[in-house]
Amino acid sequence: MDTNDAVDLKEWGDKAGTLCVDWFPKIAALRKGEYNDALWQKLTGQTVDQLWKQFIETLN
Repeated sequence: MDTNDAVDLKEWGDKAGTLCVDWFPKIAALRKGEYNDALWQKLTGQTVDQLWKQFIETLN
């Protein structure tokens, strides 16, 4: 994420960029209806509920 025009937001921008890269494929899959807990557990080692809890915690 380019933060040259807002240097004071660099830390936030870096964190937001990382979250977007990590979470976009997960959210896109959920939107397509791929809400299969067994598949998510196989891919990530966590259930969908655990992943959402982790995501919500990163917003704090």
